[in-house]
Amino acid sequence: MREIDQEHPDYQARKAMWRKYRQLYIGGEELRANASEYLEKRQKEAADVYHERLDRVFYENYAGSIVDWYSSTLFRREPHLTLDGTNTAGRQFFIELTEDCDLKGTSISDFFRRRLVETLVAGVSYIVVDFPRSGGPCRSRAE
Repeated sequence: MREIDQEHPDYQARKAMWRKYRQLYIGGEELRANASEYLEKRQKEAADVYHERLDRVFYENYAGSIVDWYSSTLFRREPHLTLDGTNTAGRQFFIELTEDCDLKGTSISDFFRRRLVETLVAGVSYIVVDFPRSGGPCRSRAE
């Protein structure tokens, strides 16, 4: 069980940076609640003055607006899926996949829009594809 809770060294190295980037993207109360991470106490500044500065913090969220505009422009039109062939089971699979790609009701277009936003904010985004279990052992590398 220890290994499953272990964080990858790359994740550990970037965790604080990704947290700050997400706060700068979200802005608002998320940033105000963590203002002490961005505003350091000045040398010889009284504690009450510092807390007053923290209470009055203001952030004009340009980053969030730019990222949201870019992603909405890129995904202005929904992708059109064209299915050829006579395989009705295959058609049904892809129709269901486009309507609910993560088994949480998320359309494939919304899913990739969120991945784009995550990539623009954090610089990276990961997707895990979990294939169904096979009926038996694989007989070749191709399988």
